[in-house]
Amino acid sequence: MPKLALGTVQFGLDYGISNPRGRVPLDEVRRILDTAESGGIKVVDTAADYGECESVLGQCLPASLSVITKTGRFAEPELTEASITAFRARVAESLARLRRDRLYGLLVHYCEDLVKPGGARLFAALEELKADRVVERVGISAYRRDQIEPLMERYRVDLVQAPLNVLDQRLTGSNFLRTLKSAGVEVHVRSVFLQGLLFLDPDEVRPYFAPIRPLLRAYHDALRRRGLTPVEGALAFVRSCAEVDYVVVGTTGAAELSEVLGAWNSTRGSDFDFAPFAVAEDAMVNPSRWAHV
Repeated sequence: MPKLALGTVQFGLDYGISNPRGRVPLDEVRRILDTAESGGIKVVDTAADYGECESVLGQCLPASLSVITKTGRFAEPELTEASITAFRARVAESLARLRRDRLYGLLVHYCEDLVKPGGARLFAALEELKADRVVERVGISAYRRDQIEPLMERYRVDLVQAPLNVLDQRLTGSNFLRTLKSAGVEVHVRSVFLQGLLFLDPDEVRPYFAPIRPLLRAYHDALRRRGLTPVEGALAFVRSCAEVDYVVVGTTGAAELSEVLGAWNSTRGSDFDFAPFAVAEDAMVNPSRWAHV
């Protein structure tokens, strides 16, 4: 069964289409981290591009929690030795903000950087950090399977992070996750609540999501018939994916995280058939395309 990891983007940015409260205050971050630690969570996921998130974590992250962070974007069209020198400096800055000597994982946040000219230089720098024991695992963060597959052919990746949820089930097809596991890759999935879209009343979602409103209604009706909450449904789906190692969940409060932990430790929904609710359209399930929503 997968384990939970704590997503932290809300600690540094206003994030999520169902989040009216915006960035989480520092005192609440402390309560969330205490709840995570007491609830058995061992891994925290963050990124250099999550606003002030790394600095916030550096102020209050318990020593028992391991950290995964991600590289910033490379604006240049080709990665040169100067690009890699700047990259190493940015990693050192991340460690300083986090007040850590080493990381559990370091991911290339924008996997297209690895296919640019000079991308091999970036991966070589990651492997050097791993050899120096600054990083335990190196890998990629992606949105789609077709981004992951060519990189797996070129690089020896330890960890892949990608979206997986009730609507976006694309990772589960054609034994793809099993192929990753057979290659020794640790699989982390995020966006399991789809920025809270799975929690919203289908009749109140924004017009952008009108094409999938009937499907959302059907999904919520099915949950009600089974006596499941939206949190229980979302977690039951990803918990059933045996090839997944970690499920990254975000939260805006300690009480929310307690609800998530309770639902995660339940067996309710284990026999629910989620297949009819898969959505194939990337525009509906890829939050990177929701800038105008």
